[in-house]
Amino acid sequence: MNHLTNHPTNHPTNTSTDHPSVLGRGCGSLWIYGLIALIGACDRPPPESSPTPPLSPPAQPAQAAQTAPGVAPTPEPSPPPSLAPPPPRLAVAVEGHGRLGLDLIGERALVHSRGGIVALGQDGVVVERYANPGPEAYEIKPGPDSIYRPDIDQLTAEIQKIGGHRDGPLFMIHNTGGRSDYIPLFAYYDGSTWRRTAAVKGSIDDAWPWVEGSILGITLPEQVEDFPRLAVLRGEPKAPKLDALRAAMSACAADDRTHLASDAEPSGAVAVVMGCNSGTWVWTWQPGADEGAIARLAAAATAVRSLDLHADRLVIALSDAERSWVHERAASRWQELRDLPGRGPVQSATYDPQGALWLTRGGALFARGGATWTDQTPPGEGAIALTAGVDVGAPWVLRGERELSALVGQTWHAVTIPPAAFVNDRQAKVLKIEVSPRGQAWILGEFYAKEHGRTVASHFLSALTSGPVLHPLRHGEVLGQPAIAPTPWPRAAGPECGERLVIMLPTDGGEPRGDYKSIRRRLKGRLELAPARFIELDLGGCRLFGALVREPAAADALLAITLKHNRWRSPAVFCGDPDELTRAQVKIVRELPIDLATGELQPAG
Repeated sequence: MNHLTNHPTNHPTNTSTDHPSVLGRGCGSLWIYGLIALIGACDRPPPESSPTPPLSPPAQPAQAAQTAPGVAPTPEPSPPPSLAPPPPRLAVAVEGHGRLGLDLIGERALVHSRGGIVALGQDGVVVERYANPGPEAYEIKPGPDSIYRPDIDQLTAEIQKIGGHRDGPLFMIHNTGGRSDYIPLFAYYDGSTWRRTAAVKGSIDDAWPWVEGSILGITLPEQVEDFPRLAVLRGEPKAPKLDALRAAMSACAADDRTHLASDAEPSGAVAVVMGCNSGTWVWTWQPGADEGAIARLAAAATAVRSLDLHADRLVIALSDAERSWVHERAASRWQELRDLPGRGPVQSATYDPQGALWLTRGGALFARGGATWTDQTPPGEGAIALTAGVDVGAPWVLRGERELSALVGQTWHAVTIPPAAFVNDRQAKVLKIEVSPRGQAWILGEFYAKEHGRTVASHFLSALTSGPVLHPLRHGEVLGQPAIAPTPWPRAAGPECGERLVIMLPTDGGEPRGDYKSIRRRLKGRLELAPARFIELDLGGCRLFGALVREPAAADALLAITLKHNRWRSPAVFCGDPDELTRAQVKIVRELPIDLATGELQPAG
């Protein structure tokens, strides 16, 4: 599978119930077309003397051919028209502040942020929440001079990869270091918490689901003179050894050897790519082999643009500062692909499910069927920055930062990036595209927006999908409070909203603040805000103080009052229509009848 093509060139339905018992929420916390069967009448078996029956329809009974006088014969029903798949449409699944990671395991999207780790189903609904890994999961004991101090926010924010078997346990990679120590972090999820396996030497560079439900990883050496090694991080099989590869690179100086890329398949196939100033080597291994096969491919490649490994074939795109190479292995034989179509550097080389090779080069896309290359570049302007989904037969292409195209059947369709869910008039730029085995796209995007009262734009990250999202989720900090895990949230207040929800202040520790005396002082005398309903609400596990108003001017006035009360907060306005609040699971804890003439709370009822 191709693990290196989901990065732009300018960068190095089943709804299940949530599981709050796994991760306490708190403030920290099909497309399926029905197949149309064209059922025809069953032909009678031909007589034995007629080995080749006629292709005409079978004769109907005589009484069926007769019709009553004056009654027109009933016409034969026309076969239903074939349904062409519609073009994909994107929707925001998750959006918010702070770091956000996105990985796919089968049809599940694993979204990880400081607030937590969740698995989303095909409709964007949370199907499982995972406990955050704390430092105790890793048994880390930094030295006295180490600048590294592990804590739950650092570990979650710096997750590099979450992976696993489709029906098996998850694993996580997080590498970090300090001035005097380099600490490899690897953990697997046992159903209730994250656990570390036995200690491994060196830093874990990558890991993959492997044979018999195991997890295979490659570790980079702590000392220059050492060599990378494969290690089974979870499970029973023994990892193959790289001794033969090390011997093949004996002419390379130890400080010149570079690990360029690796990959492994659940079928058991493994590939490791190493380079030095005198050449590039690819080591491949199949289950049952004593040692891996070694091939020397190119002269001193400095980067692997893509590595697509299958049990029976492999294609690798290499480059240095001046040129590119594409090498292919089929039936245990290597060949360099020459006379490639297009011009410029090769960005990726990937097989589709039928075994055709797709090549992105110089901003164009080509496919090879047999010995012939055809131009598959979608319409549009600008060079291709990223391709994804070729390996599952659902190609997506990105031009520039926002121009997306998807191939449906034999037709390319332009795909519009939707506006942000919780911030008006913003559109994300694409950082990463992942496509599931069934062809559902998941896209990681980012944008910047100035919040109310802020002079510097805030950084937002979002996960978008081509599936039918039921409701967008919010992640990250809210009103300066600790980060929240992805949770339902009201959309941004647009012109179609009849009522607006102004979120003004958080309560203390999730408990009712009581009388909100300080903010009531600032509301005193603002009689023009009398139509506002002041409320205490629960949203995403956070207890908040806010108001429901109909007029945009009233919402703006409440925002200004809030910022005078505490300029470090970032109050916001969302759609407050009843159906929107219901979809976002907003719970109104209590009404706060404030007398705006005096600023006092009126008696309830």
